[in-house]
Amino acid sequence: MPTNAFLGVFAKSPIKPMEEHIKKVHQASKALIPFFNHVFKEEWVQAEELRITIRNLEREADDMKRDIRLQLPRGLFMPVERTDLLELVTQQDKIANKAKDIAGRVLGRKLEIPQSLQAEFSIYLQRCIEATEKAAEAINELDDLLETGFRGREVGFVAVSYTHLTLPTTPY
Repeated sequence: MPTNAFLGVFAKSPIKPMEEHIKKVHQASKALIPFFNHVFKEEWVQAEELRITIRNLEREADDMKRDIRLQLPRGLFMPVERTDLLELVTQQDKIANKAKDIAGRVLGRKLEIPQSLQAEFSIYLQRCIEATEKAAEAINELDDLLETGFRGREVGFVAVSYTHLTLPTTPY
């Protein structure tokens, strides 16, 4: 990726660490798919192993979030408002937190999901995971957007990615 010399004079791009953070968050949320496959079969030992994996990914995401907050420049010449980036990393982190909470509660209660609901539940879960994947794609495009100065085809691509980023509504 070409480097913008002007941007380099003022601040290091804060987007790369955020890209790594959303990847970790997506890994945590994506682990819910095999987790629920074990829950459906009432394979609680395997579900526990995946809950621990999700918990560890969430902790890694928390560490990354902390590093982003500490290393985020406070300079006057950042290409994006610092508060906007802080809010974005907070929202990203909430995804991993929810994945951890869901896995913990389901396993703690040994929640049995009726066979009649499993297919639709899996579709709903997959749709939620796709939303985190789209969020990761949008964050990954921010570096290119900064490089082009928020002009041209990159703006259109990010706008299209963002408008397709809709979370499914809760079915109940």
